[in-house]
Amino acid sequence: MAPPLIGIYSQASDAHVERVVTALRRQGCRWIRFDDADVPLALQLSAELASQGGRAGWQGHLILSRLSDALPLAELSSLWYRRPSRQFGFPEGMTAEGAAFAAAEARHGLGGLLRCLPCLWVSHPDAIRAASWKPLQLVVAQHLGWRIPRTLLTNDPQAALDFFERCEERVVYKPLSQGLPRSAPGHWQGGIYTTRLSRQDLQAHLSTLSLTFQLFQEAIPKRADVRVTVIGARLFAVAMTAPEDSPAQLDFRLDYGALRYEIHQLPAAQEAACLALVGTLRLQFAAIDLVLTPEGEYVFLELNPNGQWGWLEDATGLPLAASLAALLAGQAEQCPWPAQPPLPVPPPAPAQTQEEPR
Repeated sequence: MAPPLIGIYSQASDAHVERVVTALRRQGCRWIRFDDADVPLALQLSAELASQGGRAGWQGHLILSRLSDALPLAELSSLWYRRPSRQFGFPEGMTAEGAAFAAAEARHGLGGLLRCLPCLWVSHPDAIRAASWKPLQLVVAQHLGWRIPRTLLTNDPQAALDFFERCEERVVYKPLSQGLPRSAPGHWQGGIYTTRLSRQDLQAHLSTLSLTFQLFQEAIPKRADVRVTVIGARLFAVAMTAPEDSPAQLDFRLDYGALRYEIHQLPAAQEAACLALVGTLRLQFAAIDLVLTPEGEYVFLELNPNGQWGWLEDATGLPLAASLAALLAGQAEQCPWPAQPPLPVPPPAPAQTQEEPR
């Protein structure tokens, strides 16, 4: 029997892909990487809906110009939705209207077909999208028993001032999305850091606060940041500490060089809560950020359904790439999904199949 065929839906420049591909090679797996940028010049797709007898569903194949053989869709056993470019490689000379139409058709054609395949997604793009909403993450985590920082979502300046007072002036601002690239201190390319607010900061921005919705949270004292990487049914927790004078005390992304890493053993109840959170959101991978308080309490901050993990593997030696490769190859247990989540969460897609929780 041929080894499983694993699809990697991501741009070629992602170093995480190389880590997993190396592990897949060691395990003797077949794999194929493709990206939106391959369409249409380097990727062709042909599929027909079988509606009369035999096996129902879409039957067809992918053809990549860099490979000699067509790859039957039926052979795909799993799909890793990593970080596709979302930009198609249309030839020059197309009108703006033509390119926009072709991009929409390509997105719905390729994306719609892949969503119909009865294979394991790590993780399904619709589930990733739903899990990316921070208000949803917080309320699901709350229903699962996590402590959540006091949180305000508002575009009302007076509500922000009142919240600042109730939190005794210990408040941080967090973007609801990655935001816009900045070059000023306190910002990073592709997003905005968590920012501690003084009364002067808040007063200075009251005039613009009403323009859009913003998220404010109580600042939680910390003994350490704990990043939990969930891969299927396995958890890998790393505690990160920084000197008191380092900006990484507020947000560990501000000063990676100052961080001290230690493999961390979560209590059984916290491990169960992490798996329940990821399963409720219908994911098979997630990076969860917790705060460990000086009193030893774990506080949930947020979840990234497609987060980075390579730097943690380098710092600790944890087998993250090998574990992800094993999950994709069907050699590791999947994250169990509860039959009835505590809150309604949009399902990934009706056509996706999934083993019953064990």
